[in-house]
Formats: sequence, C-alpha cells, structure tokens
Amino acid sequence: MIDLQKGYRMVDLSEEIIPDLLELNGDYTWGTQVRRFMLREFIAKIDDLPMHFVEAETYIGTHVELPSHLKKMANPVQRCPLIQAVVNIAQEDN
Repeated sequence: MIDLQKGYRMVDLSEEIIPDLLELNGDYTWGTQVRRFMLREFIAKIDDLPMHFVEAETYIGTHVELPSHLKKMANPVQRCPLIQAVVNIAQEDN
C-alpha cells in the first residue's frame, strides 16, 4: 500500500470505454474506442445463458506504462510489481 502521507498523491485517470457490441439479433452498436474492442453476444450451451466473447487490442483506455515500454532492456511486466511501476514513473516525471 502506498503511504499518501509521504508526499505521494493518488490521481484517478480513468477513462470511460465503450466497446462495439454485436448482439444475438444481429444489431451492431459502435463503441467509442479507436483500437479494436468488441463484445460478441452468444448463448452458452452449458446453461443457456447469454455471455460475451471479448476481443481487444492492447492499450485500451487508461493503463499503466511499465519500464519495459519506455526503455530497452528494462524489466518486463512479469518482473515489475504494479505499485513499483507506478512509483518509478512518478519519480521520473519529477
């Protein structure tokens, strides 16, 4: 947990994302994303309930940049705890 008393601040950068939607009846609704982000509705055979296939590109909506996206040979996401990534980026911006 980040101690906000040590000079860190939490900033909500969330962006609303609305995917394209293909419904069972064939109706198609365009979303708001430039990159591919789509839901396709289907009925699950196991319980006859509506479900959705989700198809998306990376970098959809608000996300955290990790050092490996910014520097060659930096730790990949598997070796970079999320909180440490956020703290490192905040420190580099100062």
